[in-house]
Amino acid sequence: MFRSWYITIGSLSLSGRPITGDTHPKVSSSVTRLSPLRPMFAALSGPMGARGRIHEQSPDRRSRAPRPARNGKVARHGCRAGPPGARRTAMRALVYRGHKRIELENVPDARVPAPDGALVRTTSFAICGSDLHGYHGPVNEERIGATMGHEAIGEVVEVGSEVRHVRPGDHVAVSAVVGCGRCENCQALLTARCANSETRVLNLGQAEAIAVPAAASSRLPIPAGVAAAQAV
Repeated sequence: MFRSWYITIGSLSLSGRPITGDTHPKVSSSVTRLSPLRPMFAALSGPMGARGRIHEQSPDRRSRAPRPARNGKVARHGCRAGPPGARRTAMRALVYRGHKRIELENVPDARVPAPDGALVRTTSFAICGSDLHGYHGPVNEERIGATMGHEAIGEVVEVGSEVRHVRPGDHVAVSAVVGCGRCENCQALLTARCANSETRVLNLGQAEAIAVPAAASSRLPIPAGVAAAQAV
């Protein structure tokens, strides 16, 4: 059973209820109200959240083994593993809506993006400097509607047909900096130096699931016994 969770990012608080007060960002009434929230939306403290503090699942949830696989897939966050028709079509994510305005919304559910990609169920994420700049800074029109987050860890629940180094049940840290996945630098996990100049930064971490492209070079396995706080 989940504990009662909510998220606080500075003056932004999402707990399934509207927020009042002149110092708080607006939370649209169209946002689906969800209470209690899943463990990924745990509380952060401090004026904009203690840097390095993460949202994570309670220990009894993290220690459980993956649910039994069916059709080669692992059941995840409320979905039945199996044919696409059995899946839900939406998930929850923190979405950028402008200056000091971040909303918890339903967005299209993540899918394996390509044969070399993977699907990761988010279990923990961190608030990074880019998140803070986006929250405090001027409105970035190009980012409106984008999912927040660049630093996340989670459990692999599905992989593409070409993926060999990752399998369902693996716990991984997901890099928001991705490359082609094929060149020597990408194979060495140096995606910021992609030899084919395909380096790009994705907005993906603060959602229930992550579609990871070029999975072989976009994830770092988390050794057994490493705590979420250390991994992030």
